[in-house]
Amino acid sequence: MTDTAPTPPATAIAPHDLARFDETLRQLRLLNHTALLRYALDVGDHLLDVWYRGDIRIYRERKSAEHAMFDALTSERHDALRDLGLSANTLRNYLLAACTWRELPPPVREQLDLTHLHRLSTVHDPLVRAQLAHDVAMEGWTSRELGQAIAAHQESLKTGKRRGRRVTPKPVRAYAQVFTALRHAGKLNPQLQNLNDVQKKRVREQLQAAVAEMQAVLAGLGGGE
Repeated sequence: MTDTAPTPPATAIAPHDLARFDETLRQLRLLNHTALLRYALDVGDHLLDVWYRGDIRIYRERKSAEHAMFDALTSERHDALRDLGLSANTLRNYLLAACTWRELPPPVREQLDLTHLHRLSTVHDPLVRAQLAHDVAMEGWTSRELGQAIAAHQESLKTGKRRGRRVTPKPVRAYAQVFTALRHAGKLNPQLQNLNDVQKKRVREQLQAAVAEMQAVLAGLGGGE
């Protein structure tokens, strides 16, 4: 006869218990957004720097000597990694999260958690990925809602191909999305005061670089009304 765990007696749930449930979920979400995310990014950054020379392009190449050595690491040290609660798949997910994090503009990425990064890493178009990240930050999407938006986008691409729809020139589409992203980023201005000095410096440098690139684009367009 197989022993089974006893069924706990039915417990009446009071309103204050529901409040405790919600508080526990709030704390878990906070830890997922801070401690777990920081750990995953630290691991991913370390792996990217050590095994892929800190170059995202090398990591994104499907066949490379770096991938072969990383696979050897996860194979030869499988048991030791398992003792740390890690697997080859987990390390790859952390690598993807670190790459996605580096490619997204602050302070938008500060609004994301690890599950958002995992879903965004499946979006290959960097412009679409940045737009979706802005939508998460502005709309407060959950990971599930982001997944639904990604699925809708992928379905729209398939539908467009089936209909033979005329494709908007890539520069026009790209800069339209840049404008939308900047407009959404402007709504995050009140949150800039919550950044520390290092984060503010990083945002300032990236904005200055973006302004310089936009000036170069305007110069390339030439004169016009």
